[in-house]
Amino acid sequence: MSCDKFEKLFTKEDETELIDHIKSCEDCRREYEKMQAVSKLVKEAKPLFEKSKIIRRRFTISMVAAATLFCLTGFLLLNWLPYYNYDQAIASEIYPTDEYGLVELY
Repeated sequence: MSCDKFEKLFTKEDETELIDHIKSCEDCRREYEKMQAVSKLVKEAKPLFEKSKIIRRRFTISMVAAATLFCLTGFLLLNWLPYYNYDQAIASEIYPTDEYGLVELY
């Protein structure tokens, strides 16, 4: 690019001076058109990023809810199911057991 006015004018607040220069300078007009094309692509892609952010947020919430439900279910099962005492079960069946609680087979 042979013209260096575009960058100087672009950073200033006076937009009319920039537009006037773009109308008269071919190099700056091409640069401006490239910038407009990129800006248009960014605006088109923004809803896709917003949608994926919402999907990620919903996925995270559902995974946290599933993990909480899983842990709560495990906690409830471990605390409120009747404890099964294997020593008493074997003794109730009248099987002889040794000092370790293992069934003695003769």
